[in-house]
Parts: sequence; C-alpha cells; structure tokens
Amino acid sequence: MRSQLERVPQPATRDLMLINLYLRTDDEKTRAECELDKDLTLRDSKGPYDSRRWLGGFFTADGGYFIDDAKACDEGMEKSYTLTSTGKAAGQLPVQRDRTLRDAVYGAIDIIRSIHYKQCPPIKRAFNP
Repeated sequence: MRSQLERVPQPATRDLMLINLYLRTDDEKTRAECELDKDLTLRDSKGPYDSRRWLGGFFTADGGYFIDDAKACDEGMEKSYTLTSTGKAAGQLPVQRDRTLRDAVYGAIDIIRSIHYKQCPPIKRAFNP
C-alpha cells in the first residue's frame, strides 16, 4: 500500500515540513491493492470533489521519516513526530477538506512549534518529497 499513498507537504515551522499521507480512493490500483470495493470520492450536485482520504502524516526536516542530527549529537538521537487517523477502515478516514482534520493538523503543528530544543534540534536540509 505504501506506493499508493500520496505525499502532500505542508509547511509546519521554519525548519520542519509536515508530510500528509493520503489514500487516493479514485485510483483503481489503490482500490485493488487496499481491497476497497468502491470509490469513496465525495460528490455533491456539482460532481466529485474529494477522493483523498487522510491516513496520517509525519514531520520532517529533510523529506525522510526521521529527523536525524547524528553528526552534531550523540548516536541514537533521532526524533520522529507523527500524526495518524483513528479510522479503522478507508471509509472512516477523514477527507482532505474535513474541518476536524484541519483543526487536528494545525493543533499538532502548534505543539511542534512550541518545542524548544536544548540539544539536537532538527536540521533543515534540501527538501525533496
């Protein structure tokens, strides 16, 4: 399933990016790989408007899963900050435009912004999603 996750970067701080992971339910390959029996795209009178379901996200300074500053700090000082949905099935995952999701993401970003590192802060590198 990993190959079927869409990565959508969102700035979090000057040094960190939140990489949102979305499941594209309008994609046949994704539905087959995830054993979804139907497209979960939301529709209204104007047509389809949201096919992505938010699975989770992770904060990164360099596009990887871990914030690694081993050069400046002791070995084993990697940090990982993640945020995940509580949904147990694809239909329970929030859509991209969900207000509760937006509030949760911004709340997590506020928490990450409030962290003051005494040692081993994240290092900003060239970002490559």
